[in-house]
Amino acid sequence: MNSFRNRLVMSLVVLLMLVQLVTAIFVLNAAHREQSVQQEKSLDVGINVFREVLANRSQQLSQSLSVLSADFGFKRAIATGENETILSVLENHGSRIGADAAVLLSPQGELVFSSLPGIVESDVNALFKLATDSSTSGIGQTLAFDNGSYQFVMQPVKAPTLIAWVGMGFMLDKQVAQQAKAITGVDISFISRDRNGRYAIQSTLGATAQAYIVPRMQRLSGLEILAAEGFPEHFLSFAVRLNDRASDLWAVLHLSNLKWEENFLQLRNTLLSIFAVTLGLSLIVTMWLSGSLVRPVNTLVQFARQIGQGEKPSPIHKAPVELQVLADTLTVMRDNIESREQDLIYQSSHDSLTGLFNRFAAKRHLAAEGQQLSGTLVLMDLKNFRHINDTIGFANADTLLVLFARRLEQLSPAPDFLARLDGDAFLLLYNGGIAEEELHRALDILESPYTIRNTDISVKIRTGTLSLAEHGGSVGALLRRVEIALMQACQEDARIVAYRSGEDEKYQRELSIISELRRSVEQGHFYLVYQPKVDIQNGFCSGAEALIRWEHPEMGQIRPDEFIMLAESTGNIDLISQWVLTEAINQLAVWQQKGMEIKLAVNLSAHDLVNESLPAIIDQMLKEHNLPARYLAIEVTEGAVMKDPLVAVGVLQRFRDLGISIAIDDFGTGHSSLAYLKMLPVNEVKIDRSFVKDMLTNDHDAMIVQTSIALTHSLGFTVTAEGVEEQETVDLLKTQGCDIVQGYVYSRPLEAMEFTQWVNQFNQLTEQQAGHHESIP
Repeated sequence: MNSFRNRLVMSLVVLLMLVQLVTAIFVLNAAHREQSVQQEKSLDVGINVFREVLANRSQQLSQSLSVLSADFGFKRAIATGENETILSVLENHGSRIGADAAVLLSPQGELVFSSLPGIVESDVNALFKLATDSSTSGIGQTLAFDNGSYQFVMQPVKAPTLIAWVGMGFMLDKQVAQQAKAITGVDISFISRDRNGRYAIQSTLGATAQAYIVPRMQRLSGLEILAAEGFPEHFLSFAVRLNDRASDLWAVLHLSNLKWEENFLQLRNTLLSIFAVTLGLSLIVTMWLSGSLVRPVNTLVQFARQIGQGEKPSPIHKAPVELQVLADTLTVMRDNIESREQDLIYQSSHDSLTGLFNRFAAKRHLAAEGQQLSGTLVLMDLKNFRHINDTIGFANADTLLVLFARRLEQLSPAPDFLARLDGDAFLLLYNGGIAEEELHRALDILESPYTIRNTDISVKIRTGTLSLAEHGGSVGALLRRVEIALMQACQEDARIVAYRSGEDEKYQRELSIISELRRSVEQGHFYLVYQPKVDIQNGFCSGAEALIRWEHPEMGQIRPDEFIMLAESTGNIDLISQWVLTEAINQLAVWQQKGMEIKLAVNLSAHDLVNESLPAIIDQMLKEHNLPARYLAIEVTEGAVMKDPLVAVGVLQRFRDLGISIAIDDFGTGHSSLAYLKMLPVNEVKIDRSFVKDMLTNDHDAMIVQTSIALTHSLGFTVTAEGVEEQETVDLLKTQGCDIVQGYVYSRPLEAMEFTQWVNQFNQLTEQQAGHHESIP
């Protein structure tokens, strides 16, 4: 099947088969459509004739009843109540016209006489409704009774006023169906349903066909709209509703389509025979033609196979011009492929800019060394290379990297393996190790100025080293660890940093924390605790600071300073800030409902302070809970404000305009606190715990705190002291004029329920003590 000859033969045969198949489909579809049209026309004729038969029978009944209702003797018998005469007249008249049922009703619709067996009140009501309905007067209608369905006509008997209603009807039974079939040429089924919900069928169809119809009566309503096949099989059927006001009286006309199906099958078999003969002849002709067409191609295949095996075959002679050109092209292609293979092998393992080995080659080399790998792995990068790149341009920066790579190749001692991993990261392997002094001398050489376009460019290098004897492992682990050492050198701004045990685990932990942040927020692993803020001048607690906690199901309790720093560095701090604000405002709403007036402080990061839409978001959240803005306070550090002072001050001013209090946290630890404090729209200043904790033993710290309180008050701000753990410190702060104290001296941070209980108890105790002091003379 893979040979060209076989494919050519198969293609031609398949093409011919498709052409014949499409032709056959079109012919058969056209024949089927034509037959369907003819069947529908024949069935339409039968339906029209059937409707005419029913109309003629109804007219016959109507005329006969007109004669009967006008008979003087019949009127007199009704008027005088001669029941025997009435019975005789109805029986004689009905037998003359072949009626199967006769009824006589009083003017009020009461039954006087009926030849219908088992007639009940509902049947009498149906007859009376037919008699009094002007739309059916003299026309008649089909009614269903317990013993079958009848085509009934009702007429009034007047002398001259109405004295009775007389009616007669023909039963729609198999005999009537046979008579209608003889006229219409189609099979007819009369279907009705008795009072017990059982269907009865009177049909010209055979017993098997009738048995097929009975369980499928639900299809009748669909057949009333459009004729369909399969009711029963081999028939095209259409349903006629015999009574527009009843859903249980039907006549179904069946036109046999066996003749059309036989014609269709005969046409199909004829087409299949033609198809088979044509296919056989075409296969013979195609096999003969393919041999002469494929022979030159086989010669070219052999030529190409020899080239693929690395041989140099003889040129093809006496071949068509096209194949000769193809053979020559294959020869040139073979030579080009050999050249490209060498280039690809080189490019896959070398850096295109510097010519050094690349990351792929480095991994392959380290993996090949395996257990024999020893010595020191060194990873270098150029400090602030992005800034250098922006300053001197991409082309000059590339030149710098090339010059740097050439110096690396000339180092002494020379590295046993040298590669450029990516960007400005270069990996060196010293199988025998390298002393730190030697590495410093090498860095001195590498940091010497580089002359580019008559300009000296100076660089600084940061280096991470890994001792393979102490910290061996997989290739991935080795590269990760030396990258961790380099990252540490960049963070510490150190020239050389060696990998230390535990750094990898710390790195993996940080990755785990980063990856778990979002899922933990969604799964409810975070929660808030609240540390009371006590007004020491009046002894009441009316405020708290919301602090976030993370209880991970596998890593346990994770410190806030650990995961918040990682969230800020990875851009996930928005997620945490949004969660904290939502939880804090929800808790404020709960406290307000309980009658607790607590001002709750929430910490915002430097990233939050440059989000100019944040004030509007918080304002909307407060409005949704009907919370006044005075219940919420925002705490920011001076360092956060200094990230982008202009934007941060604008955001803080919007908070201030909304009525939200603003506090400067960790006051005194920045470099420009006094210079920037006066320009910040704040309400409160929090003195850092580093100054408060040693006030009792360090006069210098006590003086700083006292000065800070005085300065803050002079600017009109409230002062809060953080980290207070002793009552003596509280007393000293009170004498110095401090407003609020926060720390373990009063309480550790508490969960919401514990905090609520603590505040109530603390404030009640303060009120009791105040009342006691007032009662003392």
